[in-house]
Amino acid sequence: MSNNHCVTRHYADWLKLEAKHFQVVYNGVLPPSTEPSSEVPHKIWQQFTQKTQDADTTIGGVFRFVGDKNPFAWIDFAARYLQHHPATRFVLVGDGDLRAEAQKRAEQLGILERILFVGVSCDVGYWLQKMNVFILFSRYEGLPNVLIEAQMVGVPVISTPAGGSAECFIEGVSGFILDDAQTVNLDQACRYAEKLVNLWRSRTGICQQTQSFLQERFTVEHMVGTFVKTIASQPR
Repeated sequence: MSNNHCVTRHYADWLKLEAKHFQVVYNGVLPPSTEPSSEVPHKIWQQFTQKTQDADTTIGGVFRFVGDKNPFAWIDFAARYLQHHPATRFVLVGDGDLRAEAQKRAEQLGILERILFVGVSCDVGYWLQKMNVFILFSRYEGLPNVLIEAQMVGVPVISTPAGGSAECFIEGVSGFILDDAQTVNLDQACRYAEKLVNLWRSRTGICQQTQSFLQERFTVEHMVGTFVKTIASQPR
């Protein structure tokens, strides 16, 4: 079993087996709560919006600040996007060994005041629903639940093709896949972000096509049902 087709293909090649010998069981993901666990996140958000009152768009990410998640590409993207869309703020949730260096890079690029570095948070759903677009620049992934969670609160996504990322959303409807996971095409990311910001503004909540896609693929019920069916079909 595997939780995505991309990994299944790699296992099949490695073990020299046909893909039909594997069963994909997608992760069952619960919709994240958008209610904060305390007043702290709300106060942090209010302070940030006061400093960025000119912003009409919020783009964000949730990831560990480690090499595999490519945090410096995120900072470079923010700087590039601001060149043409100065009324934008950014929210990054997570921590890691490279966080301080990422903040330093933002300072060197003159955009530190436009980025809220939230740090570790148990209120991921709260921060997701503050975003107009969610972006993940990972070099390596399995099946990133955060792409699914973002859509569950109505936020379209952009991701590299790392792991099973492309299986988490409908291309051109609820998100876009970038060309390369190892070297991020910043111009392409900016174009996609602009498209999704406009898409988000034209909608009220998650579209029916995306909602159906998520319910058919990523509910706990679907995960358990597929698992049980797979086990029951095995020879005894």
